[in-house]
Amino acid sequence: AYGIHLGTEMCKKILAHGIKTVHLYTLNLEKSALAILANLG
Repeated sequence: AYGIHLGTEMCKKILAHGIKTVHLYTLNLEKSALAILANLG
């Protein structure tokens, strides 16, 4: 899904600039957050 792709790319850019952690707000809908984390490795 586009949102998962977009979220993954945003996290990659954040992490690439030296930020060591990200916080994902799931609003009790964890499937998208889990998919983003899986994409990040």
